[in-house]
Amino acid sequence: WAMQALTWAVHGQSWHITGRSFQIYRALRPAITRDAQNDLLECLLRSMSTKQSKRRSSRAGNAGTAQSRENLALTIEVLITLQTLVRAQSAQKLILFPQMFWTSVALLHTDYEQHYLAALKLLSDLLDRLDLSDTYVQNVFSASIPKEWQPPFRGIQHLVARGLFSPMAEHKAIDVLSKLILIPFDRVLHPEPGRLL
Repeated sequence: WAMQALTWAVHGQSWHITGRSFQIYRALRPAITRDAQNDLLECLLRSMSTKQSKRRSSRAGNAGTAQSRENLALTIEVLITLQTLVRAQSAQKLILFPQMFWTSVALLHTDYEQHYLAALKLLSDLLDRLDLSDTYVQNVFSASIPKEWQPPFRGIQHLVARGLFSPMAEHKAIDVLSKLILIPFDRVLHPEPGRLL
């Protein structure tokens, strides 16, 4: 059932089917698999890419507002689904899926407040489940740092601090920063000299 719900969610032909399928998939709370993760991340990338192209089109004078709203909502659905999956997995299993962690970090670059807040919530749940002070976990995440990001990866801490300037995200940003302060993992949190405390 979970596989069928996910297939309809990521390949649905209507927003109604897509939204309901995501809800059913989350309610089933399945164990995460590599295929499920890849489907969700591809769907997320599609919704974000379409959103960017719609934004460019609307600047050029084209409509497409309803489609744009659907893409914004689809991004939120995928992020809530990822958050549900994270909460349902053991820490040992989550270590095998570092892409979930890096997806939440990548989305902290967004200018859409709802998406930024959803990414903060996903990151917060990951920080609750993963022991980033453990050397083994640090090695896994150090090895998986994205090499080709533009702009280049400069640590998580300053991305989370952006939330302090948003009334919507401020409370969650303070919560996540309070978790980061306790983690001795400068390479991922703040690789530059003089880590902000």
